[in-house]
Amino acid sequence: MKLNVIYGVMFFVICITIPWFTEAMSEENTKNMLKLAMKCKNKTGAKDEDVMHFMSKDLPDTRTTKCLYACMQELFGIITKEGRLKTQGIKNMAKLMFELDPYLRNVLMEIADECADVQDDDRCELAYKTSSCAIEAAKRRNIDYKKVFK
Repeated sequence: MKLNVIYGVMFFVICITIPWFTEAMSEENTKNMLKLAMKCKNKTGAKDEDVMHFMSKDLPDTRTTKCLYACMQELFGIITKEGRLKTQGIKNMAKLMFELDPYLRNVLMEIADECADVQDDDRCELAYKTSSCAIEAAKRRNIDYKKVFK
């Protein structure tokens, strides 16, 4: 359970506050995230290019990639199948993941609150919208979302 929460935090960082992530992820965590992405690849009909796009830290730009993101977000309890963002789960994960970095923890909690109203009945569009919201929120705080985890 705790491992799922930790992976959920990592995923939030990738897909919600997006891709601040793969540069600083340990090799083991990157492999685990890739395994999960491959699981979602099979569920969504995505291609290897979609998985690589996911790992590249860029926003999803095709329907298939958006659905891959949605699958990953669902795996970690970030979004519901009903198309809602679960901000409290994100906050709990931020507390665990950034226990030793109160600044980042608080910023992620603020971003979760800021993006709390993002909704879409289409789970794939929700994944895109939550990611976009988080990136814009990070930019407004002068956070380079691609380098946070260096």
